[in-house]
Amino acid sequence: MGTENYSIAIDLGASTSKMAAACITGNSVELVEVYTFPNKPLNLGPGFYWDIFDLYRNILGGLARFGAKYGEPQSVGIDTWGATYGFLDAHGRLAEPVFHYRDKRTSGVLEKMYGIVPQRKIFDLTGCQCASSYTLVQLYASVIQQDPILSNAKHLVLLPDLLAYFLGGGLSAERTIAGTTAMLEPSQRDWSRELLDALGIPPGFLLPLSDTGMIKGRLQGPAAKETGLGGALIVSAIGHDSAAAVAAIPGFNEDDLYVSIGTNVSMGIYRDTPALEEEFYTGGFKNTGGENGKIIIYRDFPGAWILNNLYAEWVQEDTALSYDDLDFLAGRVEQGTVFDIEDSAIQEAGGSISGTITELIKKTGESVPRSRDAFVSGVMDSIALRVLYYASKLAAVRKKDFNRVWLISGAVRYKTLVSRIAGALGRPVYAGLPYASLTGNAVSQFYALGKLDRDRYGEQTGSASRFTEILPGTSRDWRACMERAIEKNILP
Repeated sequence: MGTENYSIAIDLGASTSKMAAACITGNSVELVEVYTFPNKPLNLGPGFYWDIFDLYRNILGGLARFGAKYGEPQSVGIDTWGATYGFLDAHGRLAEPVFHYRDKRTSGVLEKMYGIVPQRKIFDLTGCQCASSYTLVQLYASVIQQDPILSNAKHLVLLPDLLAYFLGGGLSAERTIAGTTAMLEPSQRDWSRELLDALGIPPGFLLPLSDTGMIKGRLQGPAAKETGLGGALIVSAIGHDSAAAVAAIPGFNEDDLYVSIGTNVSMGIYRDTPALEEEFYTGGFKNTGGENGKIIIYRDFPGAWILNNLYAEWVQEDTALSYDDLDFLAGRVEQGTVFDIEDSAIQEAGGSISGTITELIKKTGESVPRSRDAFVSGVMDSIALRVLYYASKLAAVRKKDFNRVWLISGAVRYKTLVSRIAGALGRPVYAGLPYASLTGNAVSQFYALGKLDRDRYGEQTGSASRFTEILPGTSRDWRACMERAIEKNILP
């Protein structure tokens, strides 16, 4: 691998983080080696935090690992999950621990916020529909609690930009990650000053927005010394992992649907302009920034996070269990019992996930799972049902079906899940790019460096070789299942 075409992509996930040495082959991007490490949040007293120090330590270790093996890379870029930020003080130091987006300080805050600015008004001002995890809600919690950090902090820095700053990069707010805050105007071109003023959130600590591809500096200071990579450029890659995943799909356009299945499922479409029409609002869709100025219109909901929690629960009593076993278990039950995977009880941190699922199913009067097979099958069917439901809504608003449906990201390794999504949609799907966010991150770096032609990306080894066509099965009447789920309030 020639170092002139070698970059390092860093993709931090809410449960597992990954780094890759990436290079260009023809007009495509290859991940030569992937390094994986866990992301373990911390409960410290009354607070729930991300362990940003451990994440940073692992990043340095990964950089040193790749540098020793492949030499100095031309660039480094970081993407992460959305909504997470850190505060810096006037000296450029971290002013407080980095809160987890599931920290209890936001409990009940969303409802209070809507009492000040109605939900529909927030959608008009930002194109976003909030969850309690969003940056906007976290900051409004600090307003309610009169947290002195709001007046003491010099800068609010979103996670990928924060880690790039620690590596030696300049301070800025990359546009796609800023779009996850629910604090941008629908165009994704500026902060929504009107909304911030209405909620009493001081805008002074917000950084100027920057486009993807900005050169933020070079590795320097302790980061350069510890890794030996002082010459590497720090590129403002696509900061939002979901936007990076979409950018990895060769030829993805406005007529296609993506379904990115990771910790959460993110699914949606590209548009040139924000979608603020009533149908998008009532359908629960959101607007956020995509690569090259595109707007992503999407829905997100829990995905592999549920499977991961089931695995974590079961592996304590069965240490031989592997993630691959989940796919095998699901395949042994032809039809699982569906439940509301967006119920707030599912999204709360802690507790027994199997017990929570059981209680949700009991409320609907459906058959409660009695085995691991039935639990996993039910989760996968519930994910497939949500995909069908939101895909149907999007197609109805567009008044036409999709040209192609792309299934990407880590959970495409679950063949049973992919097959059931194809069955639910009743059409072929194209599954691939298990490391979609890493790939899109690297793609954005190569665009910025002028090493890759955006119009020709994927031309030689593109969709035909990177994706597998999965035909729909016919084991379940998914339309009838959807209608029954709506009647039972399993679907909204």
